[in-house]
Amino acid sequence: MKYILLLAFILSYMLIPVSAHELQTNNKFGVILHIDPDDDPVAGQTAVLTFKFEDKKNKFTSSGCLCSVRILENNTHEVYAQKLKSESFSYVFPESGNYTVQASGKPINEENFIPFTVNFDIYVNKNIKNPEIATKAVNKTSSIPPVIIMIPVLLLTIFLLKRLNYKKNTE
Repeated sequence: MKYILLLAFILSYMLIPVSAHELQTNNKFGVILHIDPDDDPVAGQTAVLTFKFEDKKNKFTSSGCLCSVRILENNTHEVYAQKLKSESFSYVFPESGNYTVQASGKPINEENFIPFTVNFDIYVNKNIKNPEIATKAVNKTSSIPPVIIMIPVLLLTIFLLKRLNYKKNTE
């Protein structure tokens, strides 16, 4: 009976979507990168890259940072570079392949935080030749919320547990 409950619990967690945010650290400074859509950029479509910066002393502010971002293709060829004016920016990955997103920053006031440089390795594995068709296809698909799937799993588990318990009591 305990095993059935454990199995139902594990299966219900397998249905919950997870996030692929990645934390990189450097000099007691942490940076998390989120890429929209779904941390899975599509070649030829706009991706929004958002950074979350954290330092151990909580002195970091975007306005107090000379922050910049670079994107390297195959870790060698720079395809994008700019100063970060906010924690998000848009970029269109030109084709599928390996990319490195590098975020770096220096404090305007030396006492605020330690300079940092972090690298995020990204693989763009999708390539959309006709974005209009892809957008229509995505809009037509539906996703079932995990809660709706979990309810029948839980009801089935309760039914099976009661049935097993009934059989034990009648023996």
